[in-house]
Amino acid sequence: MNRIIDYLKEKRAYNTRGFKQDFMERCVNRRMMDINIQEIDSYYNYLLNNEEELERLIQGLIIPISRFFRNPVVFETVFSYILPFLLEKKKDNSERAFRIWSAGCSTGEESYSLAILLKELFKKETEKFLLNIFATDIDEKALHFAQKGVFGYESIKNIRYEWIKNYFKSQDEPFYIHDELKQAVYFSFHDLRNEKNIVPPESIFGCFDLVFCRNVLIYYNIDTQRQILKNLLKSMSTGGYLILGESESILPQHQVDAKKLFRYSNIYRKKM
Repeated sequence: MNRIIDYLKEKRAYNTRGFKQDFMERCVNRRMMDINIQEIDSYYNYLLNNEEELERLIQGLIIPISRFFRNPVVFETVFSYILPFLLEKKKDNSERAFRIWSAGCSTGEESYSLAILLKELFKKETEKFLLNIFATDIDEKALHFAQKGVFGYESIKNIRYEWIKNYFKSQDEPFYIHDELKQAVYFSFHDLRNEKNIVPPESIFGCFDLVFCRNVLIYYNIDTQRQILKNLLKSMSTGGYLILGESESILPQHQVDAKKLFRYSNIYRKKM
């Protein structure tokens, strides 16, 4: 297994050292079963001489799964509680910009969902607010798909019909995102394990009001989770919000930095 890990890093600069061992083994074993190879040494040799298999293995490790408003309770909480609170706070401080990071954005559904919520929030406001959503992933194919903004029915089935009419160019498959929404989201490559550059380069300085990082930590071992959480918390503004996946949580050493707000969802607020 270590030889495969080293080869992925050497050949594609794809670092899997932080992944959980059982996750790596499941992905490799799945590929071995698909091509009917029994021994891991034989699979390693096959990998050395087969560029297409290398690509299939990497895609299996990335696992791009996404849809609009995945886990509606979380988005409803963000829409009804968190965003209005942030809006009032910005008014009090005479700020006019929202900075949001969708970390591990996959094919873009989460990022565009956040853009829809902010656009809806701004509808009632007489003052103008800037919206900057930075969406990052390590899967360049997924990022390319996200930038196109074209989705099938399975991706959009959780969206209110009114929002489909307002934010998509068509009301039938395929669904094309409106340009105003696409212009609000900046997609780019970023590895959350990067210890030197902890924020997306496009964001310049971080200071995010809201960070979504859902269903990413579950693929990494505890040491890597610790580093990612440290980076995410550093990237946030004081009092900013961090939203993790249903099976994820802040590690004990980070609980002094962020407080969980709701029993039913993993939403944390960075301490003031």
